[in-house]
Amino acid sequence: MAEKPISLEDIYNLITNSNTELKGEIEQLNKNITEVKKEIENTNNKFKEIEEENKTLKNKLNVLEAKLKKYSVVAYGINEEDKGAAEEAKEFIEQKLEIFIEATQIRDSYRIGRKVENQKKPRPLVIELLNYRTKQNILIKSKQLPRGSGVFVTNDYTKEEYEKRKVLHAHLKQARQANNSAYIKNNKLYVNGDAYSYETLQQDELPETFTVEATSKFETGHRSTNNNSETKRGEKRSAEEASSGKQKILVIHQGPKLRSNSRP
Repeated sequence: MAEKPISLEDIYNLITNSNTELKGEIEQLNKNITEVKKEIENTNNKFKEIEEENKTLKNKLNVLEAKLKKYSVVAYGINEEDKGAAEEAKEFIEQKLEIFIEATQIRDSYRIGRKVENQKKPRPLVIELLNYRTKQNILIKSKQLPRGSGVFVTNDYTKEEYEKRKVLHAHLKQARQANNSAYIKNNKLYVNGDAYSYETLQQDELPETFTVEATSKFETGHRSTNNNSETKRGEKRSAEEASSGKQKILVIHQGPKLRSNSRP
């Protein structure tokens, strides 16, 4: 029996049906893509909420830590003995700082870091006090300690505050090395009267240099007659600077890597 020949109508119907099926599949794919996008958006929103919650919790933790450390100081250079941190803290306050203190006024005291055998440098000693006035008195008295004693006392900073002050002190050192007038006050670096916060020092748009004018000092003497032309031009420039009595000294900003202040 002979097969029925395929007509143009059959071909048209086949193509139409195929297009209809393909169109349906594409529509379903688009729906699936839309649903996936919604799920991704919901996930991103939840992630942002979690980030905000973590940020809020971190801020609360920093506030609580700062409140706890408000009554604490850290003493450096206090020899470690077998009598324990509490007794060492009391003896330091009474004998070195000449401040009478009851043992009950010291809430806690401990060393920072793990003790290493035959360690020459004593570990920092944290002293937690019950009275803020006592803490302030300790800080004031500690400034009267002899410079060569190797003993000094600072506030007990949080990890975040410590990292910020590391950056500020690094820039302070650079500024002073270039004969700038520089100091740190209220967690800000002041250079030649201009204030720089930690956030400002971390910004890319911060000017790359501190500039200060300083008096130039040049030695006078006989010049060799066989100097080449380049040396002579350099001498001429030096003479011009000497006559003006000014030259620029630059300190390049290079923020140090932050290190955590870990405590056991």
